[in-house]
Amino acid sequence: MMMEMDDSNIAAIGQIERLLSASRGLRLKSASRTEKHNWLDSVLRRFKFHGLGRKQKGLLRRYMQQITGVSAAQLTRLIKQHLLTGKLSPAAAGRRSRFPVTYTRQDMELLAETDNLHGRLSGPAARHIFEDELKAGDARYQRLSGISPSHIYNLREKAAYKAKALIV
Repeated sequence: MMMEMDDSNIAAIGQIERLLSASRGLRLKSASRTEKHNWLDSVLRRFKFHGLGRKQKGLLRRYMQQITGVSAAQLTRLIKQHLLTGKLSPAAAGRRSRFPVTYTRQDMELLAETDNLHGRLSGPAARHIFEDELKAGDARYQRLSGISPSHIYNLREKAAYKAKALIV
């Protein structure tokens, strides 16, 4: 069932207060995160949230939490984002920093192939094989020749390795 909520006729904090007291236990969930952020952005702009007093901000926060189902901590982060940037953008809100990928799927498959040929040697022994293969002219071992022996064990736990390895 799809529902659409239009609260654009609510323009005063008093109306929000009456709505909150009348709708205890009511929780509406929107279809997507983007819709939630767009709605929160419109409410923050319509009521000029950052210029309100403490009590009015509290009422408006309760209203936004009840309607969207967003936690208090997440709502605080979103309000801070709105204060700093002047808008809420769901793409920026969900973007996290990630470490760059050093060893690719092909590297893990090459490790499995090497382990299959040599009987899954220890980490240091496997690394020496990678270095020797690179010196022999096999460019596929470029990244693996610099790997730490302990990280070889981490790569052996990955699904790409296990899919190709005969000895698991």
